[in-house]
Amino acid sequence: VVCSGALAYADALKRGDCVRTVAGEETVVSVRWMVKRGVYTAVTHNEFIVVGGAVASPFAHVHTLAHWWYNLHRAATRMLPVRFARVLHSRGVVHVNELIGMGATKMLLAVY
Repeated sequence: VVCSGALAYADALKRGDCVRTVAGEETVVSVRWMVKRGVYTAVTHNEFIVVGGAVASPFAHVHTLAHWWYNLHRAATRMLPVRFARVLHSRGVVHVNELIGMGATKMLLAVY
């Protein structure tokens, strides 16, 4: 997250850019590339996560769509009693999430 509050792709950041951190606003002093393979998302009750002290989105290219989907999960765990919230972790719901994730990954790979 840049200082204006907008989301920015990590590969677009450059030396001198302003980013939000847990300590406040800080200037990027260096950039290094790291390539990893895989598709993972941290699902939290908050919209953002902290990675190495920097405020970041746990989603890659389609933040709004993914955030909307996980808001359903966040709302369900807040509104439903614990015994009903367990449904979210049931085999069927987990399978549906995996299918949606695989479909989204294929769409993103086709576009990017």
